[in-house]
Amino acid sequence: MRHEYILHKFFIIFNRTNLSCYRLLFILLLLISGNGIALRAQQNGRVYYSVIPQPRIVKPAPGDFNIKTQINICPDIRDSIFLDSIRYMPAFILSDYFENIRYPDTCPSDNYIVIRKAPVEDTDNSSAYHIKIRRKKILLEAPNEKGIFYGLQTLGQIIAGRRAINSYYIPAGDIIDWPEYEYRGMMLDVARHFFDENQIRYLIDYLARFKINKLHLHLTDDQGWRIEIKSYPELTRRGALIEVDSTPGGYFTQKQYSDLVAYARNRYIEIIPEIDMPGHTNAALASYAFLNCDNKRRELYSGTGVGFSSLCTSKDTVYGFVNRVIGELAAISPSPYIHIGGDESNATPHNEYIRFIDSVEKIVRSHGKTMIGWDEIARAHPDSGTVVQFWIHKNEAVKASQSGHPLIYSYAPYMYLDMKYNKRTPIGLHWAGYINLKKAYTKTLEPVDSLDINKFIGIEAPLWTETIRNMRDLIYMTFPRICAYAEAGWTPRKERNWRPFRIRLSLIQKLLPPGFYKDKSVPWRYPEKHKLLSD
Repeated sequence: MRHEYILHKFFIIFNRTNLSCYRLLFILLLLISGNGIALRAQQNGRVYYSVIPQPRIVKPAPGDFNIKTQINICPDIRDSIFLDSIRYMPAFILSDYFENIRYPDTCPSDNYIVIRKAPVEDTDNSSAYHIKIRRKKILLEAPNEKGIFYGLQTLGQIIAGRRAINSYYIPAGDIIDWPEYEYRGMMLDVARHFFDENQIRYLIDYLARFKINKLHLHLTDDQGWRIEIKSYPELTRRGALIEVDSTPGGYFTQKQYSDLVAYARNRYIEIIPEIDMPGHTNAALASYAFLNCDNKRRELYSGTGVGFSSLCTSKDTVYGFVNRVIGELAAISPSPYIHIGGDESNATPHNEYIRFIDSVEKIVRSHGKTMIGWDEIARAHPDSGTVVQFWIHKNEAVKASQSGHPLIYSYAPYMYLDMKYNKRTPIGLHWAGYINLKKAYTKTLEPVDSLDINKFIGIEAPLWTETIRNMRDLIYMTFPRICAYAEAGWTPRKERNWRPFRIRLSLIQKLLPPGFYKDKSVPWRYPEKHKLLSD
């Protein structure tokens, strides 16, 4: 019946226009396919899906799957614990696309999705999944719950892309996928401007759609201390009072932080806490006098300058303070990592800085955690297992690489989310340059001088919040650039291509949070105004 209707439309066009037969034949092909994209969905032995990050392997198959009717979810799983862990995952992720999702005891003959626990060919990666789309069913296989979660996110994006062009048909094919990098992160500074538990949950939901799996929270800085430490209540009683511009601050209780960690973990996102030291510590220095060499409490600070504060690194009592803070944080943080900052410690004498970093690394290790620090920590003598986060200092990053340290790529000129898109961007900074969407996509993980890209365990896009005052600002500066970074972290470099990325992003734009930045390089009005995918 669908093709009869299309032929009827074709002859109406034929009778009402003076178009050539060749052009009419082209229109007929467009109608049969449902849209221009579907026409090109399978060509040259390839199949096209609107997914970000771009899957690793995509292969075509004959036919298409109808998503207009009621969908039945049929878990084919004999492991009861595994079944319980993924039982509500499909409805949680796919409910926006189907009016009615059923879990029948017996699967019908067509229009159903089978979920199966099974290894994925050619890989033992724990995030792998395999989606088989056929005319009557979709089969999703993965070795664990995380793979099922990622596979369902991919399926949701495919459906969203088809609905964006008013199609109820998914081209059949196979998607075999796993990430290039284990570490695919974003950092949020909650010290300069505070974002509460509900706001971060909102962010987490959107990060999960694009398979971001780390959220690094910058919990302390000169302007505020944002995590409850029961051994030192003044850190939040006084140190959390304000933020930049002296507006009211805030903090997480340990219970709130633990709840947030659990919420993120259910979306396969690991929260990594950061306590910045020995610099960026004025909020702590304003809370406790003994942290200062002159034993005088500092005033609260609401500016945006850096490099003026330091813990008194010559005092044993300061190391006792650090030990108790790290101990309480380690107890409520299941992540194997604790970030200690270590950047812009201009007020700390060099030799004292080296001694401090070396000592704090031992403290972090004593609490069963691996230390991460910004690239300045490579000036000290950290253990080879310590992770160095490359943000600006090339020499330190090269030194860390040569010493065998795992590295995280966060190179500011390419990856800082607080950098403006262009000169007209109303918020943000530009000391590291302007970062439009194309630059974010094409430059991330490019070699920098003699740095060996193979030494990086992944990427992280930081959002510093000196100028980011609310969720509207956060969304505007984060999206859609975080989608580019998500693809850089997941998709092998040879599979990444800027031009198709723009089209895929346009097709799934309804999956972005309201208020995202509409970079002019993307045809947001797609498919009304579009170019061929091969352009």
